[in-house]
Amino acid sequence: MRKDGHRKIIGAFTTFSTFKLESVNLFRRGEGKTSLLYMGMTYLLGIGAAWLVFCKKKVQSIAVYKFVYTA
Repeated sequence: MRKDGHRKIIGAFTTFSTFKLESVNLFRRGEGKTSLLYMGMTYLLGIGAAWLVFCKKKVQSIAVYKFVYTA
């Protein structure tokens, strides 16, 4: 087990906290539409990027399987 795993967890929490703080601050300044757009696009792009990586890995694993087991 890696010894620096706790740093990654703490880093994820601070990044998410900053994102939420920025969103709340936009609402407080009266920029509700901008805040909703910011949050929506962040979630949409994040999930989209994860989906693309998932699909890429799935295609790669199928290609490796076909190469190894059909040769």
